Amino acid sequence: MGQRIPLDHLHEIATASRQRARIHRPLPPLQDREWMSPSETAVAPGCSVATVHRLRRGLIPGLEPLPCNCYGRKITFRKASIARWQDENEKRGAA
Repeated sequence: MGQRIPLDHLHEIATASRQRARIHRPLPPLQDREWMSPSETAVAPGCSVATVHRLRRGLIPGLEPLPCNCYGRKITFRKASIARWQDENEKRGAA
């Protein structure tokens, strides 16, 4: 039959494979980018990240959907598009 591997050795193999996980590079500073993450976008209107996603999907009545870019599962928001969206909604609310 085959060799038996002790449980301690299996644990070492599992932790070694977890240590080789992908290394994430830090994002450039916000002022140097022309896009924002959902959490950074939530700061602009002063709402939660969940509300940003509801706005993005168009689930809040009376407001246009929040413009975004989707790259696979990653969602980004252009600063210029968010500023334009805020201006349009402020004008619509004042009228």
